[in-house]
Amino acid sequence: MRLTSYLRAAFPALVMLFILSPVLSQPDQQTLAQADGSKVAAGSLDESLALNALRYYEFAFWDDGTSGYDINDPVYLHFNPNYRIVSEGDIRLTPFGNYAASTKVLRTDIDNDKKLTRFANAEPRYLEHDGIDGYSLGDPIYLTIRPGIVSANDVRLTSYLGYATGSKVTDADADRGMPTSTVPGSLSFYNADGNIDNMGQGIYGTQDNIYLDVPPSNVATVNDVRLSI
Repeated sequence: MRLTSYLRAAFPALVMLFILSPVLSQPDQQTLAQADGSKVAAGSLDESLALNALRYYEFAFWDDGTSGYDINDPVYLHFNPNYRIVSEGDIRLTPFGNYAASTKVLRTDIDNDKKLTRFANAEPRYLEHDGIDGYSLGDPIYLTIRPGIVSANDVRLTSYLGYATGSKVTDADADRGMPTSTVPGSLSFYNADGNIDNMGQGIYGTQDNIYLDVPPSNVATVNDVRLSI
């Protein structure tokens, strides 16, 4: 009798838990904002999320000081084809002031509207590290300015040998001069806000996180790289 009374009292709570469980199981953006430059691993909350390919992007830098790209110039992933300036929603690939690498530019940030210069040959490439043939979970990723080897002022898109994500390679660093290979992937975003155009295609917005989708699959899979937080 006592057990029956207990079950009768607990039943409403069990019903509510059942109803809410699908909502609670959906990862929100704050939960997905894991360490910058981290990779999706088996069992990650964002594994299997649907991704949308970016229609336009470019790698560019703000020439903040001495003319020409150097160690002090912030680097951005830029999305606006109409303006060559730092814009709302751009991703900082290197730190700037109090803004960390992988953060998104907001309209009120001090680097918003700064003039950008597009890199001619910059591309994501990986350094073979873990001994597994081809790109894999243990291989670090760089934005290389001169494809072929890790060079001074290349940007680490993942951490490596104690060097932080977003740091730039210097002449004295241990990874300088190491050979690199093209990452077999494309840049995509998780459409967190659900915005679409009149063709039903996702529109990148400031709430959406950017991934290097490796290989391109339109789904967040193991080895994909998180480029924004």
